[in-house]
Amino acid sequence: MSTSAIRAGAAYIELMLRDKVTAGLKSASKTLNTFGKDVTTVGTRLMGLGAAITAPLIAASTAFATTAGDLDDMSQRTGMSTEGLSELGYAATMTGATTEDLEKSIRKMNVSLADAAGGSETANAALAAIGLTTQQLAGMSPDEQFEAIAVAIGGVADPAKRAGLAMDVFGKSGAMLVPLMNEGAEGMAKLRQEARDLGLSMSGEDAKAGAAFGDSIDRVKKALFGLTNVIGAAVMPVLADITERVTKAVTWAIAWAKANKELIVTVLKVGAGLAVAGAAIVAIGAAITGLGSVFGVLATVSGMVASAVGMIGTVLAALLSPIGLVISGVAAIGGGLLYMSGAGGAALEWLSEAFGTLKDDALAAWKGIGDALASGNIALAAKILWLTLKVEWQRGINELNKLWSTAKTYALTLWSDTVFGIVRLFNDAWFDIESGLANALSGMTQLLDDFLSSAGRAWDRIVGGTAKAFTDSRMDLTDKEKEDIKAEIDYQTNSKTGDSTTEQAERKTKRDAALVTETAVIEGKRTKSNGRNSHISMPQPCYIASLAQLGCGTG
Repeated sequence: MSTSAIRAGAAYIELMLRDKVTAGLKSASKTLNTFGKDVTTVGTRLMGLGAAITAPLIAASTAFATTAGDLDDMSQRTGMSTEGLSELGYAATMTGATTEDLEKSIRKMNVSLADAAGGSETANAALAAIGLTTQQLAGMSPDEQFEAIAVAIGGVADPAKRAGLAMDVFGKSGAMLVPLMNEGAEGMAKLRQEARDLGLSMSGEDAKAGAAFGDSIDRVKKALFGLTNVIGAAVMPVLADITERVTKAVTWAIAWAKANKELIVTVLKVGAGLAVAGAAIVAIGAAITGLGSVFGVLATVSGMVASAVGMIGTVLAALLSPIGLVISGVAAIGGGLLYMSGAGGAALEWLSEAFGTLKDDALAAWKGIGDALASGNIALAAKILWLTLKVEWQRGINELNKLWSTAKTYALTLWSDTVFGIVRLFNDAWFDIESGLANALSGMTQLLDDFLSSAGRAWDRIVGGTAKAFTDSRMDLTDKEKEDIKAEIDYQTNSKTGDSTTEQAERKTKRDAALVTETAVIEGKRTKSNGRNSHISMPQPCYIASLAQLGCGTG
C-alpha cells in the first residue's frame, strides 16, 4: 500500500470522525439534554400534581380532626351522641342558631330534668306546662328527650308562652332555638336527614378517631415546643454569655469613641481638607487663567512696542534721507524753540504725571536728543533714542519678572500649605485608623474565642448531663455504681471545663501581647513616616524658594 493511499485513508477517517461521528455525538447530546429537560418537567409537574392532590386532603383531614374533636368533647359534656349533635347542629344553623346555642340548651335541659327528677316543683311545672313528665322522659336518650321537649314546646300556640317555656327548660339559649322548635317533629326529621345526606352526620367512632388524630397533632406541637424548651435551656448559657460579650464590645466601642474623639475629628478634617484642597486647586486654576490673560495683554503691548519701534525706524530712515535732513533741521530748530520756551518742559511734566517713573529718563533722553539735533549729529540723536527705549524695555521686563516671581511664590506657598497639610492629616488619620482596626480585630477575635469556648463548655455540660441521664436509666447498675459513674462524668466534665478556661486565658494573654506589639509597630511607622516628611518642617520661605528655583540663603 502506497504512502498516498495511507494518507488518503487517514484523511477519510479524520473527515468521517469530524463530520459524522462528531455530528452524531452532538445530536445525541442534544437529544439527551432535551430528554433530560422533558423528564425534569414531567417530574416537576408530577410533584405539583401530587401537591395539588395532597394539599386539600391534608387540609380536609385537619378540618375533620378539629370538627371531630369538638363534637367528641361536646358529646362528653352533654351526654348526647355525636350523630345527634352533628345533625341537630346542622338543623340549628339552618334555623338561625349556632352549635354553641344548641350545646348550652342541652346542658340546661339536663339540669332541668335532673331537678325535676329530684322533686323540683318549678322544673316539674315547666314540664307539665308542655304535657310531659319525668317518667315519660326517663327512658329516653338525650337525643330523644331533646326532640320530645322541642316538639312539645313548638306545639304551643301562643308565641310568647312558647318562648317563655323554651327558656324555662333550655335557659336563655332556648330562645335562639324557638325557630327550630317551630319546625315540629316532621321538620326536624327532615333537617336531620339533610345532614346525613350531605355527609355532615358523624358517628361516634369517626368522632373518636378524628379526636385521636387531633390529639396526635396537638402532641406533636407540644413535643416540638418541648424540643424548643430543651434546646433553649441548653444554649441559654451560651447565648447569655454572648450577649454579655456583645454588651462589653459595645461598651468598649463607646469608650473607644470617647477616647478617640480626635480621630473622629481627624476623619472629618480629612473630608474638609479634601474640599479645601479642591477649592484651592480651583483657585490656582483661576489664577493661572488670569496669568494667561496677563500674558495676552503683554503680548498686545509687545506688539504695540514693536509697531512703535518700526515707526521709529521709519522716522530714522526719513531723517537720513536728503529731504529728511532739511526736515530734521527744521524739527531741531522747533525742538530747540520748544525747549528754550518751556513748552516742552510743560509737556514733559504732563507726561511725568502719566508715566511716573519714566519722567526722568524721558527728560534726559529728550535733552540729549535735542542737543544732538542742535549740533547736527543725527546719528547720535537716534542712538540716544534707541538706547533709551532699550533701557525702558529692560526695566519693564524686570518689573514683569518681579510680578511673575511674586505670583509664582504665592501660588507655590498656597500649594505647599494645602498639600503638606493634607499629607499631615492623612498621615495621622491613617495610623489612627490602623491602630483602631488592630484594636477592633483583637476585640472581635476575643469575642469569637469567648463564644466558641462557651459553646464548647456548654456542649461538654450537655454531653455530661446526657451521660448521667443514661446512667440513671440503666437497670443493670446499683445505686452505688450509678453514683460512682456520675461522679466520674462530673470529674471529666469539670476537667474539660477547667482546661478550656485555662487555654482561653492563655490565648487572651497572647492576643493582648500581640496587640501591644502591633500598636508599638504602628507608632514606630508613624514616627518613621513623620521623619520622612521632615521637609515639611523646613522654613517656609526656604522651601518655597527651593520650589521656585530662586535659591535660599541660610539667614
